[in-house]
This record gives sequence, C-alpha cells and structure tokens, in this order.
Amino acid sequence: MQADFLKAWEDARMLLSLSIALIITGSVQEISPIADEFDIRDKWVSAKIKTEPSFSFNYNGKSSDEFLQNWNITCESEKIDEIKTKHEITYSDPETNLTVTCKAVEYSDFPIVEWTLYFKNNGSKDTPIISDIQAIDTVFEKKDNEEFILNHNTGSPCRADD
Repeated sequence: MQADFLKAWEDARMLLSLSIALIITGSVQEISPIADEFDIRDKWVSAKIKTEPSFSFNYNGKSSDEFLQNWNITCESEKIDEIKTKHEITYSDPETNLTVTCKAVEYSDFPIVEWTLYFKNNGSKDTPIISDIQAIDTVFEKKDNEEFILNHNTGSPCRADD
C-alpha cells in the first residue's frame, strides 16, 4: 500500500517537473501536416500496403519479389474507430504453409501508417531459411525542388528535455 502511494507520488512529481521544464524551455512543438501529405499517404497505402508489399525478405535463397505474387493473398480492412483503420494482408505459401502477415494501422488525423510483419509456420515441417527481412523496402520519391522532411520523436532518454 505504501509502495503504491510512493510510486504515485514519484510519478506526479516527475510529471510536474517535466511540465515545468517544457514551459521554461519552450520545447513543446506541434507538427501540423500539410494537405498533400494525406494524399501521398493514401496513394502509398493503396500501392504499398493493399496492392504490393512494402517489405521484403529472402526465403530458401530467393527474394520475396520473385515468389510472393504466386502465393495466396488475402487483404482485409476494418475501421477500428473514428481515427484508425486496420489493414491486414496475409501471404500464404501453398507449398510449405508459411504465412507472412502485414498488420497495418492507418490514422485519419495524421498522415501516417504503422505496420508490423508476422511470420508463422502453419506447416508440419520446418520452413526453408528466412533471412534478410526488411520491414520497409520501398522507394520514396520527391518532386524536383522539394526536400524530404523526417518527423520523429526522441523517445525517452530519461533527461529533462525528453
């Protein structure tokens, strides 16, 4: 009981310290997407999530570019809530029953998509060697005089400015 109280007190103190540090340093910055970024995201989702894979890997010494189009493919999309839409694309090897599933979440309030790959052996034998997994294997193109902008978060290095 006392440990829970001390933990709650420590969390509250940390949050207050962080809030004060952000106010003093002015470190809070809001990033607002531009309208074109939503269109770019939508086109990318249609091309790279729903139609062709945004990832690659080697399987039994061959690149996934050589064989994935011959595997069984299912694609399902489902609106999770007002902001998120889930896309689940599954590729199944008809010979070994290996499945590769890409679970992606698209956000309507910001031009981002996040995804995770899952490999599962549904067969009765070991699969051939899977190697060189690239969770993102895609090309980003820019218009003539534009530069790329990479927005990211720092994570938590456990410092006053994180």
